[in-house]
Amino acid sequence: MIYDALDGKLTKSSGEALVQDRYSLRCCPQFLGPIVETMYDITQIIEIEMNSANDNPLIDTNTGKVYCGGNFLGEHVALAMDRLRQVIGLMAKHLDVQVAQLVTPEFNNGLPACLVGNRARQVNIGVKALQICGNSIMPVLLFLGTSITDKFPTHAEQYNQNINSMGQMSACLARQSISTLCQHLSICLLVCVQALDLRANIIEKETNYDARPLLSENSRRVYEAVRLIINVPIDRKRPYIWDDGEHALDEHIARVAENLIGNENGPLYKLFSLTIMDSLHCADPGANQTHQPQGHEEQVAGVNIYKTGQGKSAIVLFTDIFGYTFINTRKLADRFANDTGTTVLIPDYFHGDSMNPTIPNYRDLLPDWLKRHPTTEACEIADKFISTIKGHYESIQVIGFCYGAKVVVYLITHPELSSTIKAAIVGHPSMLVKEEAKQIRRPILFLCAETDHIFTPDIEEYFEKELATSGFGTFLKYPGTVHGFIVRPDGSPQVNQQSEKAVQDAIEYFKKNI
Repeated sequence: MIYDALDGKLTKSSGEALVQDRYSLRCCPQFLGPIVETMYDITQIIEIEMNSANDNPLIDTNTGKVYCGGNFLGEHVALAMDRLRQVIGLMAKHLDVQVAQLVTPEFNNGLPACLVGNRARQVNIGVKALQICGNSIMPVLLFLGTSITDKFPTHAEQYNQNINSMGQMSACLARQSISTLCQHLSICLLVCVQALDLRANIIEKETNYDARPLLSENSRRVYEAVRLIINVPIDRKRPYIWDDGEHALDEHIARVAENLIGNENGPLYKLFSLTIMDSLHCADPGANQTHQPQGHEEQVAGVNIYKTGQGKSAIVLFTDIFGYTFINTRKLADRFANDTGTTVLIPDYFHGDSMNPTIPNYRDLLPDWLKRHPTTEACEIADKFISTIKGHYESIQVIGFCYGAKVVVYLITHPELSSTIKAAIVGHPSMLVKEEAKQIRRPILFLCAETDHIFTPDIEEYFEKELATSGFGTFLKYPGTVHGFIVRPDGSPQVNQQSEKAVQDAIEYFKKNI
């Protein structure tokens, strides 16, 4: 029976379609979801512990009393690092089985075995060496995922330290795990580059190995970054690996791994870290601000609003996820009203359910919150609101930040409402899609962060090109800034300065269009 199996008589033909995807594909959300959530939990634990740990003893300066405590022990940190090492091992295991399917004809939907480039050559191993190397790393990461917090000494320092968190040791092992995982990720990225080249050539009927036109924006940027790091230019005539011995693959692994973890100026490090950080910036309230609001609340068209100023022309401000009560937003509204002589209105299109940054772990609530507040609903509310107020003011301009920018673009692409809007501004916008660029019907000013992986460079460039043709768009970019910098600056001198400049640019634009 074994001989029959090896002879292929009991194996599935590679040309036969799979009935269903393997678990590693079909169950990705169920497998990776808990890993992502665990990593968020770990991050929050470390933040809390870093901000609350203290030495021993504690002295009450009012009473002079000495307290011998143990808030230095680090058990939370130790357990968090144990969990981190465990999920790193699970990630490596998942990646390893994905690569195994990618190099196997029975599972890779028509790609050559081992992703061989030059199939005319009699002996060619393709990416087999990469796969074997990654496969040998994976068990090491699983081994490093073993708990260490239950292995503390029981008699150190004459039993004074008869328990120990082992937090430092667990953290040191976690650092080793991260470094090793980067090697594994490096291998996976190199294999993916080869697979994409070969897939592109199949799709292009054996005429082109350049996968860029077929990739999503984020995938394309990773694909290009890997090629740049290993210094192997994209070539329409051949894939990344054509023949054995063509490249020093160990050097390629090392270069990509180093870029993932150690080269802060490298393209991959910037790409991944800024993508993560900008997703956090979308939910980052920024540095604390103080302000005494000058306006008042009232209701219009069934929506609560903040109203400030007494001008005959109106500016409607559509907020980010922190809503119309957020002090930074009201401070901006008062500034606009004072400096432009208009009435500024902020509608509460979240119906009192804006994101609250004072709630512990509020970032974890964002996915569910976004489900409760789709932009389509906000656009409907804005539609009704603008229709209600349009007869009460000589002119109406609109401005939106982040989430609110989507609403602004909806209004100035709307066949009927756009004629009501004299001009528009968006600051560090989110959720815009390229198709909207051609539909914009009114002048619009884009206040853009220098680095923004929510309003990505390719989308920004597309909007700028389309609006240059129509003559409706003006684009300003502010150096040293990230998503959220206008409403929620981080307090640093550079960002505060650029935030103020963007606000002043908005004021001048409003004045010009009143």
